[in-house]
Amino acid sequence: SVEYIDYFFVVLVPDDNCIMTVNMDMRPDAQRVLPNAHLANYDEGFSSMGLKHLDRILRHMDEKLWSIKNYHSLEKVAHTFHMSELWSSASYYFHLLNAIPMDVSMCGCITDVRNNDILPEI
Repeated sequence: SVEYIDYFFVVLVPDDNCIMTVNMDMRPDAQRVLPNAHLANYDEGFSSMGLKHLDRILRHMDEKLWSIKNYHSLEKVAHTFHMSELWSSASYYFHLLNAIPMDVSMCGCITDVRNNDILPEI
């Protein structure tokens, strides 16, 4: 989500951000991968990301086709916290790499997901 990107990477992204994201809507006719990260609409009454996650999961707990199908709410909570750990680790390396000047020709190739064979893998 856009909030996740801001929280872990301290990067503000526009609505049209080209950051592909798994769609939490698991209906059979729903698009599986969204072309842009979107707002998760966390309850901003909570100050910690942990409670924002828990609240979002509990708000959707009776929806069978939201998030990971066939997972109970507790499994969704565990998965969400696992992913937070992953993003926290990625954030560390992102900030290390971001401090190194990059060759712009290399960066263009990496981010061109339509032509560098990353898109089919997603």
